[in-house]
Amino acid sequence: MIIIFYKKIFMNLFVFWHRNCYYTCTNKCIIKMKKILLASFALALASCGQKSSYEGTYEGTLPCADCSGINVTLTINKDSYTSQEVMEDLNTKDKGNVAYDTQSKVLTLTSTEEKDKEQRYKVKEDGSIALLDADGKEVEGELASYYILKKK
Repeated sequence: MIIIFYKKIFMNLFVFWHRNCYYTCTNKCIIKMKKILLASFALALASCGQKSSYEGTYEGTLPCADCSGINVTLTINKDSYTSQEVMEDLNTKDKGNVAYDTQSKVLTLTSTEEKDKEQRYKVKEDGSIALLDADGKEVEGELASYYILKKK
């Protein structure tokens, strides 16, 4: 879709250039046309295939009251996620949808496997994510670092 859009722009620029510069073509006209084409091409490249800053695989060990910890592997794509949680002899997998609030930098993961399961994570400046509590706030205190998942 983007390629078709830029192809139309290039064709319109060529027709404009051809009509206005064909008979009175000067070096200035050619240079101006090259600059326009170069800028358009750079814009097309910049917009293609960009990943969101939060996309990737995260790992960490979350605190657990009944075990030594919950080993979490969370893979987040633009619109979906998969997770695996391992606690001693229990291994659970989950998947669902992702919503990202760019203003608050909060990811909301909504499970398609478990009804009413929703988790929120704050995207940190260093590329890690922090699991938020039920009120949508970061965990504070001496256990705060245990609620961070680091990007692989």
